Amino acid sequence: MSTLGVRQPESSAPYSARPSTAEYNALTEAAKQSVYLRDICDDLGLTSSRPTIVYNDNQAALKIANSNPGEHHPRSKHYAVKLAYLRELIANGHVELRHHPSRDMPADALTKASGRTRVIEQLKLLGMFDSPVSIKGRVEERT
Repeated sequence: MSTLGVRQPESSAPYSARPSTAEYNALTEAAKQSVYLRDICDDLGLTSSRPTIVYNDNQAALKIANSNPGEHHPRSKHYAVKLAYLRELIANGHVELRHHPSRDMPADALTKASGRTRVIEQLKLLGMFDSPVSIKGRVEERT
C-alpha cells in the first residue's frame, strides 16, 4: 500500500503558540489537499465513495475537530472558519480523522530530529530503507 503525504513548508505556515492549534491547522490543510486530490482522481475516473483517512498524533486537535459547534473553547475562535470547514468535510463523508501514535508516524523521519536507529525504523515504515546505500553514505554491494 502506498502513502501520499502533502507537506507545507514551515516558512509559509502560520505561527501557532499552542501545539493543538498548529496540529489543527495541519489537519485542515491535509483535509483541503485531500479534497483537491480527490477531485483530480474523479477527473481521471478513479472515484471513491469512501472517506479519505487523515491521521494525526495530537488528541487535543482531534477532540476539537470532532466536537460539536459551540463546544470549543473561546480561545479557539480565531480558527472557527477552519473548524466549520473541517466539520463539514467530516459530516459529508469526505474525510475521516483517526488517531495514530507519534512513535508510529512514518513522516516523522522527514520532520523531526531522531537518532540513527529511529530514522531507520521510520524509513522502513515509509518503504524507503530497502536499499544498497548505507545510511553512512557508502554504497555496498549485495551478495
